[in-house]
Amino acid sequence: MVAKRLSEGIQCTACALVLLSATQCSLANPTTDLAGPVWTNGQFQFTLNGAAGIPYVIESSPDLFNWTPVVTNSDFSDIRLISLDAPDSAGFYRFTRASGSIPIALAFGAVGNISLNGNGVSTDSYNSHDPRYSTNGQYTSSMTRSNGNIASEERFVNLGGHTIDGNLYLGPTASYISGSNQVTGQIYSDYNVQFPDVTLPSGASSWPIAVPTTNITTTNGISTTNTVYDFQTSGNYIINQDYSIIVEAGITVNMNVTSTAFYPAGLQIQGGMTNSGTAKFYFNGPSSLTIAGNTVVNANGRPENLWYFGLPSLTNMTISSSSAPFVGVIYAPEANILLSGGGGGSSIIIGSCITGTLNMSGSYTFHFDESLVNFWPYF
Repeated sequence: MVAKRLSEGIQCTACALVLLSATQCSLANPTTDLAGPVWTNGQFQFTLNGAAGIPYVIESSPDLFNWTPVVTNSDFSDIRLISLDAPDSAGFYRFTRASGSIPIALAFGAVGNISLNGNGVSTDSYNSHDPRYSTNGQYTSSMTRSNGNIASEERFVNLGGHTIDGNLYLGPTASYISGSNQVTGQIYSDYNVQFPDVTLPSGASSWPIAVPTTNITTTNGISTTNTVYDFQTSGNYIINQDYSIIVEAGITVNMNVTSTAFYPAGLQIQGGMTNSGTAKFYFNGPSSLTIAGNTVVNANGRPENLWYFGLPSLTNMTISSSSAPFVGVIYAPEANILLSGGGGGSSIIIGSCITGTLNMSGSYTFHFDESLVNFWPYF
């Protein structure tokens, strides 16, 4: 059950700025509110008492009719201090849970079953844009937080022998069949978990077809032909052939993948933390997809630099074990994903992974990047 609540206004005594505790809340989040307003030196400060692990949007209004988002607060604690530029002496403020916040505020999640095998700690979180919780933007095991949340919209969640360092969110028809001591945070039932299907960006069907580059190299008299997509200019493209892909430093590319098969020998995103390339794939053709860490290189970037979006036609995915981590986001709510291999906890997914079902036959760890809530392209 979801209800909307609007409490009485709380007015700052030093000015005419008023807090309105307006939010969309659920049974798992019944007491969210705003409190303690203070205005000084053009800054308006107040406390947001919310649910841990959920980002919120703060909105402002001059007249209680027209509301404008002013900030998305991605602090994942339950009590958060909000500071806003407020040069005017009057105004109204409220908050709401960020649209699409559940899908991206997760280490992993599924529409249906989640079934894990193995033991140990499977999830935690970090923040690639906060030096308190990362090292030069990269995950560090000694600088983690307990927001490695997971969720299932329906069906069952079986953690095997794993421990989740975060919260578990269950939809109204979902069930949890492991021990309560395997979740360090809260277990929420009857939660409004929804994973909408991916839709193509407007005009994607008419994007220009990417043209691959062919290079011939000769070594010891033996010639080798290499054909790759080498993106040196930012833009939107259609990918209709199965070649390796290079995204140069500082380049952002959106790709509508229409080829029915997509098993590129390699994907390289060039650059580092401050100038990484960015690749966003919209899988609009293949029905299955295999990801191997040794063919996907995003080691010098953040998860926000690599996005795999599966449209409803993508129904199966496999991630094979590798010593190289997958650093990126996988969002394919119609796909059944299998995580295979991964002995000794060597296989790592850094970012977020949301699919139709999730089955793990090996040992994997998931490290959710909390900063992703600021980059999520809502569907």
